[in-house]
Amino acid sequence: MGKEISYCQVCGRRLGVGEALENQVYVHEGRRYCSSCRPERASAKIPLPERRTSTTKMRSQPPAARVKETTRVRKRNGPAFAIAAGLAVASAIGIAIAAGSRAPEPPAAAPKPAGEAVAPAVAPAPKPGAEPALDDLLARVRELQQSDLMFERRDEVRRLLADASVKAGPRLEEVDQLSADYDRRFEEAAARLADFTRSEASRMATKQKFAEAIERLDGFPAAFRTSRAAGILQRLREDYERRRSASGAPPASTDTSPRRVL
Repeated sequence: MGKEISYCQVCGRRLGVGEALENQVYVHEGRRYCSSCRPERASAKIPLPERRTSTTKMRSQPPAARVKETTRVRKRNGPAFAIAAGLAVASAIGIAIAAGSRAPEPPAAAPKPAGEAVAPAVAPAPKPGAEPALDDLLARVRELQQSDLMFERRDEVRRLLADASVKAGPRLEEVDQLSADYDRRFEEAAARLADFTRSEASRMATKQKFAEAIERLDGFPAAFRTSRAAGILQRLREDYERRRSASGAPPASTDTSPRRVL
């Protein structure tokens, strides 16, 4: 009688009587396993004795009941089964990655007890009379510098710069530089208008029209009356006034309302 050969239900290892101990057949629920893959409740199958070299005929014993083996078992434990298992593992990994990439949903808020009113969120009211910050003051000064080309709001700009100097702290140099640039632009604009006004007045004075020359000088914009150029025009006016008195011409108009020089 030959050796009984079968295969492990899990790993497909060849099992048979007379092999090493690790290839001993274990049976559980009609299925055979090796020593590595056997379930906990599997029982070891007792190996049959090897065939003796005797001339005496021995009655053949009926083989032990075993699970019918087909090629389906071998195919499932072959390369096709390994490929199918690999695809299943890859699919499971892809599903796990896709599920992990989703943003976790925020936990649902606990329901409020019945009868408890939810108070609406109220923004804090601004403090009355709060003073503007340094950056706000400087931004306002720069805005006025760009829009007030005739320096008619010079007093407001000077007041803002004074407030900024108080709050400047370590940024005092920045505030001083901004103030110096503003004063320089003011003097330059005043000098340009003063040159034009002096030219017009001189043209009238050469025609002995001192009253009209003085009127031209009085038309210098009031916003520039504090500039250095305004002092030069004032001295020129006094000279024209003396020359007018010496010539006996009527006095000039005393209207000193600000006029815009075109």
